Amino acid sequence: MPNAESHKKQIKINEDFYTETNKKQLIFYDWKITIMFYIILHYVDTIAAKQNIIKIKDHNERKRMIHIHNLLDRNEKNLYFELYDRSKLSRYECEYLNKKRAQSECLYVYDNLYMPLKNSLASKI
Repeated sequence: MPNAESHKKQIKINEDFYTETNKKQLIFYDWKITIMFYIILHYVDTIAAKQNIIKIKDHNERKRMIHIHNLLDRNEKNLYFELYDRSKLSRYECEYLNKKRAQSECLYVYDNLYMPLKNSLASKI
């Protein structure tokens, strides 16, 4: 697993990509939700790397590490796992094919999951 600095660089890359999709008003809401999730994932992995937790190989392992090592507080855990679930719905379940529903979901994710998590986790990295 990469070190904390590598994860911070990936956060920046993903944030830049997310910003570009918004500047161009791209309507790929499923990907916007996915990008938001992966930005937060790298925040979590940065926190893990700072605690010398370096053997996270997949989402299930990350979930286990979050719980075992208390990487996130209760509220952060709830937000993270809801964001994870919504990201899976957008990627694999084709939940957001209706443009209006997809746009609404994307705004919900941004306002209620992504930004609160980002603001909370930023101080930990």
